Amino acid sequence: MGTTIPVSNNPHFLIPVEQPCSLFIKLTQYERVSQVAGAQAIMFCVAKNDDEKITNVKSGDFLYSSLPPINAISITSEIILDSDYSYPFNLTVMVATLEAKIGTFMLKVWCTDQNFDLTPMQY
Repeated sequence: MGTTIPVSNNPHFLIPVEQPCSLFIKLTQYERVSQVAGAQAIMFCVAKNDDEKITNVKSGDFLYSSLPPINAISITSEIILDSDYSYPFNLTVMVATLEAKIGTFMLKVWCTDQNFDLTPMQY
């Protein structure tokens, strides 16, 4: 059992997925302390959780997680969604620091699904 971090106040986004595809996610923070280190330890998580916000970060709850948070300017990952899933569905993406609502970020997501969209979730 891993450490639980309350994260529901961090920014969340929905990504509708209609078919097997690949996603490439890049999270960049604007505040920097050097050429490689950001001002905050950052992370992102991707979950298939019925359009709900992510409320806790626990090992094994995600399709992908960049845990633990790292003090970098940018973090990236490629996620491959294959035919093992039942389509269509929505993914939830959460970006976070160790403290909710701190920092400014740029989130970029590329997807091979032509119907890709990235929609902010409301608080």
